[in-house]
Amino acid sequence: MLQFYFLAIFVNLIGGIYFASDFLAKKFPSVVNVKEFFENGTSKVIFAIVAGITGLFLIITVTPGDVAVVGDLLIAITSFVICLYFLKDTITKSVKPAEEVPVPDAAAEVQPDAEKIGEAPAADAEEAAPAADAPKAEKKKVDFGKACGSFYSAVDKFKTAIGILAIALAVLHFCFPAVVLI
Repeated sequence: MLQFYFLAIFVNLIGGIYFASDFLAKKFPSVVNVKEFFENGTSKVIFAIVAGITGLFLIITVTPGDVAVVGDLLIAITSFVICLYFLKDTITKSVKPAEEVPVPDAAAEVQPDAEKIGEAPAADAEEAAPAADAPKAEKKKVDFGKACGSFYSAVDKFKTAIGILAIALAVLHFCFPAVVLI
């Protein structure tokens, strides 16, 4: 579809400019305006949603006579990278770290009560075992921030290169729309 073709070019061009803004700002001072526009979390979320939808529809929509997926694969991947990076960046900047509250050891709490009541220490060990296992179960929960942290740090490390690649793909996709590998 022609609309998603235009959106793919737009998303990759603007996202690429944002990613490579530190490098491009030296040569093109107006690039700073793009970075300032995305300081607002709402604009980042909206752009991330547009980038994600664009990447998805580039993969699932195929025009007659076109090679399925290959023609838009690279630009769809960069759209997904832009989408995920912007969402993760928005989430990490909007969520403030929770205050850590010290949790007392469950076995330490059971022991003084057992001495007051006069129960045997074996009963305390049985009661303490399920309480000690409870924090372990909480550690198994997957945190979205930690799961995407490695992706976010890898993209952040190569942000300028990914930005220049996205800009190059957008320009090539605009100039040569029928080429299979762009």
